[in-house]
Amino acid sequence: MDCPICYQSIALEDEAYVATCYHRFCHKCITEWTVQQRRHPIYDNSGGRRGNRPDYRCPMCKQPYLYILFDCVLNSFRVEFVDDEARRRGCVPSGGMGMALSAGHRRRRALYVTQPRQTPQLPEQQRPAQLGHVHSLQGLGQGQVQDSGPAPCPEAQGSAGRTSQGPAATATAQAAGRGTVVGCAVKVRRHDDPELRVFVERELQALLLQEDVGMLLEHVLGVVKNISGSTGANSSGSASRCAVASGSGITVSVLRNSRYVPPAAKRPRTMAPSLPPKQEFERVMSTEMESFLQQKGQMFASQLYMFLVSGLSVRGYDELVFGSDVTPQGMADKKASEGTERVGVGTGRQVLVDLVDNEEYDEDDDDDDDDDLSEV
Repeated sequence: MDCPICYQSIALEDEAYVATCYHRFCHKCITEWTVQQRRHPIYDNSGGRRGNRPDYRCPMCKQPYLYILFDCVLNSFRVEFVDDEARRRGCVPSGGMGMALSAGHRRRRALYVTQPRQTPQLPEQQRPAQLGHVHSLQGLGQGQVQDSGPAPCPEAQGSAGRTSQGPAATATAQAAGRGTVVGCAVKVRRHDDPELRVFVERELQALLLQEDVGMLLEHVLGVVKNISGSTGANSSGSASRCAVASGSGITVSVLRNSRYVPPAAKRPRTMAPSLPPKQEFERVMSTEMESFLQQKGQMFASQLYMFLVSGLSVRGYDELVFGSDVTPQGMADKKASEGTERVGVGTGRQVLVDLVDNEEYDEDDDDDDDDDLSEV
């Protein structure tokens, strides 16, 4: 469907609707239409010319509207009121705290309802063994992973391009279960990795439309800790010193009266984290998250697994899935959150955002418009 104003095809990320007729336009076009109506107001004749707010009418059906709906994702959308009076009339009693979605939140949230575009494969040195030789991350957004075995390292291939067989191949398969490719280490993120915390927090915020997800975040990290099996050695310095003393035959009383200083205890080793098979990880995680995310729990578990085995940072993972940003991320986040007022209306219902107009909304100083209402 083309925009009735500019006659161009309406992109999904640029669609907007006017309430309450809900005719569809480009957001830029209907915003400019509203600005022009504000600069050249038409008043309702039934109420008199002076002292009343101007009418903002839909260009299609000429019905009045108070706000524009845009940035619609699942059950959330954003609302731009035409003026202050429309904002006062359109305010909804708050049913809970919400949050303004950044560009990263919107992209991650959209993955749960739309098919992502094709993404490039991981470099050979960063490709997790769990993904296998023929695994591509083209289905990364939807977590489509096949289990076809580990990828052979380039050094393990012969001059004719054949993969080495025998004990070396068996060692390769065993190394794959520990999250490594032969000759190419893969960094599997631990449960206490800051990047993992950032990713999970953003994922939960995008799904729940709530900023405070601290308790659920700790629950997810605890489940990851139990699943990954990343444990440390339970040894202390005092225990090591006792072992040294007993091993050398020195009693505690002699040790106290002598100048002998036992060697410092070695730093306890921490086992490298390893992930179970994808199906097992998703089964456990989705079971734990089902009561919080309902039907999205399975998808959340799949997305989390793909991030863990990627070994990438949050920024690198976003570039892999969505590509590089055309506009700077900081500008997009600032535009999404600047001058916003969030009004939540309960779980599973619409979440409204009131945006302050840009500077282009400023009216020209004119004597005829002295009594007009102030702009948004």
